[in-house]
Amino acid sequence: MAEYQSYGMKGSYTGGSSGILYTDRRDFYLNPAVYAELYPDVTPFITFMTGLKTVKTQDPDFILFEHRGKWLHMNGYVRTAVDWDSGGSWEGTAASITLATASGGSTMIPYLTTGDIIEVRAGSAGTRNSGDGTATAIAKDQVVARARVTVTGTTAVASLEAIDVANDGSYTFDLVENDPFVIITRGDEEGTRSPEAWADDLEKVYNSCQIIKTPVKITGTLLNMTKLRGESNELARLRSEKMKEHKMKANRATLLGVRIGGNATAPTGHITGSGGMQVRTTMGAIPMLETYGTEGEQLFTRAWAEYTVDDFIDDMEAQAQYDNAKTEKFAFAGSNVLAELAKTGESSFFTRSGGSISLSEWKSTSFGFDVRTLTHPFGKLHITWDPSLRYGNYSNMMACFDPDHIQRVIFRNDQYQAAIQENDADYVKDQYFTDMGLGMTLIEKHSLFKFS
Repeated sequence: MAEYQSYGMKGSYTGGSSGILYTDRRDFYLNPAVYAELYPDVTPFITFMTGLKTVKTQDPDFILFEHRGKWLHMNGYVRTAVDWDSGGSWEGTAASITLATASGGSTMIPYLTTGDIIEVRAGSAGTRNSGDGTATAIAKDQVVARARVTVTGTTAVASLEAIDVANDGSYTFDLVENDPFVIITRGDEEGTRSPEAWADDLEKVYNSCQIIKTPVKITGTLLNMTKLRGESNELARLRSEKMKEHKMKANRATLLGVRIGGNATAPTGHITGSGGMQVRTTMGAIPMLETYGTEGEQLFTRAWAEYTVDDFIDDMEAQAQYDNAKTEKFAFAGSNVLAELAKTGESSFFTRSGGSISLSEWKSTSFGFDVRTLTHPFGKLHITWDPSLRYGNYSNMMACFDPDHIQRVIFRNDQYQAAIQENDADYVKDQYFTDMGLGMTLIEKHSLFKFS
């Protein structure tokens, strides 16, 4: 047996950093049975969805139904210009007009019926002829006509009968393409039969469940070593670590994932793996908002340098047009967003807002993660940090969700599959297994802020 000998005083560093005293005999561990975990809970979004509602699907490619009540907005746009010249007697003058559901769109308004009374506003400022042929300057959003629908057709070509616009005594003006209108009421003729009804159907939203497997594997030797420092049971430690990794991948799938065809169509095909089988992927919430959200209503692209609380309230108002009164939503933010909201320096969002906005202190929720609540005129926004939004442009994003219109969809129940190694293998292999997707309906109920 080799012996180690030295002369003179013996120090703690005898033999260098590779010596027996340094590597084996000294105990550097303050508490050898305890270790610190960097991220104890890193998946608030998937935790949020699981805490709300989990729905079982019978097919991994699933459909959700949604409906947008036409009675809520009842608006559209003028598709074809109208020269509304009545020679000075404009009340009751008819005009033929094509009405569309979107500015510049080709989809005709389907729910206009005889007797509806519409109010048309100027889509842009300019000079237009009034009913008596007089050229007059008008402002954007000024009322240019109020009229009753007298005839409707399958292509939404309507005949209108002018009514006094009551706009400073002015006449009804000519209409131009993309003038917006709204159905304000209806007026039915005395002694007539019931008007024709219109009907609509439910809309469909598609998505898919995604298989996620996270393996745990250690040798038989390591499995039987029971005197390890830090954590005596290495398999138990790795199981815990891999569970968090598994949850992170599920969290990112539902928040950041993409799917062929998005969520607007049935799957025309999935990715094909090396074994020739399909790889299903779920469409995540942020790509869904980026793809189908409308700028200024669900998508808000903003610069911190100019953003103020007034701007924020305007954005909340734009979002609130699709909400019920005082809606509470949950926001999952990147680190830069939370930092900017909390800063108090001269150039900070808080200071530019004159201190008129504040976040509550961190408070626990029934979902198991803490939030800071921002109260605004249209409801409350419960904000938490999601570590999935910690890199690249995601750190400057905040995704806000209405809890009534988002859910976790599972095809097969989550499983911890133990001892899946080959029979003669000198190791232990387990795995976490998930087959789930995101169910999100009514994109109008959610929003995404992208800051720079």
